[in-house]
Amino acid sequence: MFSGVILWTLALAFIIFLVLHGIRTYLLLHRLGYSYFPPSTWKILKRHFRSKVLEIIIEDLKQHRPPREMLTDLFSMLADLLEVDAWSFLLTPEKGDWEFYVWSDPYDRLELNKISKQIQKAPSVNVKTVIRTGKPAFLKPRLWTLNRTLKAWIGVPVILEGKVVGVLNLDWFKPKSSTFLKRTAKLASLFVEDLTQVITTMLQLQKIFSDLRIYPITETYNRVALEEYCQHLEPPYTVIFIDLDGFKEVNDTAGHRIGDSVLAVVARRIRSAIRQEDMLFRYGGDEFIIITKVQGKGVESLVTRLLEVGKTPIKIKDKTFQIGLSVGTATVPEEADSIEKAIELADERMYRFKEEKRSSKKT
Repeated sequence: MFSGVILWTLALAFIIFLVLHGIRTYLLLHRLGYSYFPPSTWKILKRHFRSKVLEIIIEDLKQHRPPREMLTDLFSMLADLLEVDAWSFLLTPEKGDWEFYVWSDPYDRLELNKISKQIQKAPSVNVKTVIRTGKPAFLKPRLWTLNRTLKAWIGVPVILEGKVVGVLNLDWFKPKSSTFLKRTAKLASLFVEDLTQVITTMLQLQKIFSDLRIYPITETYNRVALEEYCQHLEPPYTVIFIDLDGFKEVNDTAGHRIGDSVLAVVARRIRSAIRQEDMLFRYGGDEFIIITKVQGKGVESLVTRLLEVGKTPIKIKDKTFQIGLSVGTATVPEEADSIEKAIELADERMYRFKEEKRSSKKT
C-alpha cells in the first residue's frame, strides 16, 4: 500500500516536472519565433509554393527570359499544383480594351482577341463578378466556348494597389464538385496574393496596367495615345503606315503565343530603326504607325531602314520566321490636311506597295 502511494507520488511529480519544463520550453521557442505545434496544411502548401516561385524566378533570371515568359512559367506552375486542365490571364483595365496577356497551350490557337472583346461587351459575365467583388468565383461558364466544353471554372482576381487589374481563369474539362472548387478557389487566391508581389516587383506589370495608352504585348502606344498625341501635333509631319507580311501565317501555323512573341520582336526592331523623338503606335493587329518630323529624303532614309528590319529572320525557340514590312507614307500638310486623311493615304500607299511586292514575286 505504502509502496503504491510512493509510486503514484513519483509519477505525479514526474508529470508535473514534464509539464512545467514543457511550458518553459514552449515559451522559449515561442519567444524565438518557433511554434511548438506542427504547421497547418495551408502553411505547408504556401511554403512549398513560395519555394517553387523562387526556383522559377532564379532560373528565368539566369536564362534572361522576358517578363511575359516569366509570368507564364509562374502561372503554369500554379496550374500544375492545382491540377488545372487549362488557364488564361485576362487584363481588365477600367477604360481600355481587355486582352489576354498569357495563357496555356490548349488555348494557343484560338482567337483570344475576339473572345476578350466578347467577354468585355457581355452585360453580365462571370469574369465581371470577380472584378466587381474582388473575390474568387467558381461556376460553370456559359459565355464562351474554347474548342472544348468547360465543365468547371474558377476566376481569381489579381489585385494591385487595391484595384482588380486582371483575372486568372482556371479551367477544367471534367466535372468538379462544389467542395473541390471552393477549396481550390481559396487556395488559388492565397497563391495569387503571393504572385502579385512578384508581378509588381519583378515583372513591372503595374506600369502596363496603369498606363492605358500602352499595348502590353508590344509595349508600344495604342490608338488612344495616338488620338491624344495628334491633338497637340503641329504640322509639318509625316505619317508612316506599316503592315507586316506573313504574320497571319505565323498565328495559323505556330499559334498566337508565338505570334505575340514575333510581334514583340518586330516592334523592338522598328523602335531601334527610328529616331528617339519619332513616335511609334500599334494601330491594330499587325499594323503600326510612325509619326515623324522628318521630311523629303529623311523619310526615304527612314523607310529604307524599316524595310531592312523585315529582312532579318526572327528566331523564337526552335522556330525561324521571315516577317517582311510593307510601308506607305503621307505628309501633312503637303499631301493631306489632317492626321485622319494622312493615315488613310499612307494606308492606301502601303497596300499598293504590298501588291507590287506580290506581283514582283510572281514574275
